[in-house]
Amino acid sequence: MRSLICFELKKIITRKSTWVSAVALYALLCVLMAANILQAVAYDNETGQRYSGLTAINYEKSIVKPHAGLLTPQLISEEITGYQQEAFATVSPQEVVDLSSAAAYDLMEELLPAAECARLQSPYYGYLLSPWAQNGSGAFQTAARMQLDGTDPSTFYEALQAKTLRQLDAGLDPSSAAPLTNAEYDFWKQKVEALPTPFEYGYAGGWQDLLNCLSFLVFGMLAICIGLTPVFCGEYAARTDAVLLATRYGRTRLIAAKVAASLLFATAYYLLYAATIAGIILACYGTDGAHLPIQVLVSTSPYNITVSQAVWLGMGVSYVMTLGFTGLTLLLSSRLRSQVAVFAIDACLLLITGFVGTSAKGLLLKLFSLFPINGLSVGVLAKNFLSYSAGPLVLEPATAIALTWFVAAAASIAAAALIFRRHQVA
Repeated sequence: MRSLICFELKKIITRKSTWVSAVALYALLCVLMAANILQAVAYDNETGQRYSGLTAINYEKSIVKPHAGLLTPQLISEEITGYQQEAFATVSPQEVVDLSSAAAYDLMEELLPAAECARLQSPYYGYLLSPWAQNGSGAFQTAARMQLDGTDPSTFYEALQAKTLRQLDAGLDPSSAAPLTNAEYDFWKQKVEALPTPFEYGYAGGWQDLLNCLSFLVFGMLAICIGLTPVFCGEYAARTDAVLLATRYGRTRLIAAKVAASLLFATAYYLLYAATIAGIILACYGTDGAHLPIQVLVSTSPYNITVSQAVWLGMGVSYVMTLGFTGLTLLLSSRLRSQVAVFAIDACLLLITGFVGTSAKGLLLKLFSLFPINGLSVGVLAKNFLSYSAGPLVLEPATAIALTWFVAAAASIAAAALIFRRHQVA
């Protein structure tokens, strides 16, 4: 059996279509990852200098790390109060609160020393003020509104929870992108109210970028589909099916070997792709902040996980998706005689669903979110209140996606083996 698996694996790897597509798509990934690092941009608000690449990454670290630590209500109150005292030392909040973001920014630059202005524009203060921020308003205007309203800065966590619940309430509107049922609403509300506080703040740029780049794994899935397309239909095209199925183990061990070799190839290539993406990003950004809560990246996230757990969750979901497409490709290969048709169906499911899904609503949005490009986005994995339910049973997107593709993989592989076994040679 082992020799059969090795033989089938060798057939997959040595096919010209396999190694050409695998090498080409892996090279594309390396180019995209390099561009991702080189295109990182940061601005020094004090000097106006623009940084790019690794310099930008290091600069971002330098402005976030001094503020790292546990965000207790007392600390938040002190920080926001100090921000208001500095920001409104030479201008009253009334003059700022109704300005546009651009006008408020210009006024800040005009009235404050460059160093102080740059410090007040730190992402740290934007994060602390985010629970009270309104659409289109910056930190300067938010702080002004809070001072005029007498808002207590120590209520950061209460305000953040209220903001998150307002977003959840919007999901009950029938006109929303994916209206929630009462069971789904209660499910998410319990998760939001159970989030532990206080949060720890810090730098997690590497994990954030890695989370944003999970969709690049789609190219790896595409290469796997190309490599596995001829597993069964290639035998039909070469007319070797008559010989293979007539052998002693042609309808049993040979089929099992083809399936095992396909799964080994898919797993190995997926691991290569995932390791490349994670390796390049974490080597450049560092692994800092792995233990920080996901709320550091998405303040209104309802999930009680760390940023690194969110990444590994996405990796796990993408691997199950890969297995699902492996099974689907084998099923199509066993049923169709045209390799082009098999690849075309795979490509549509991998790529076209991503483009269409961005404008979908309701059931279509939930359907397209099961596919890689949408399903591996930050919004689906860690931000949105998207859910899948059947009566009182409610599933988070990651669970629903993994379960869907696991079942698809098992059913497709079983069906592919059965179809090829029962294939009648002309």
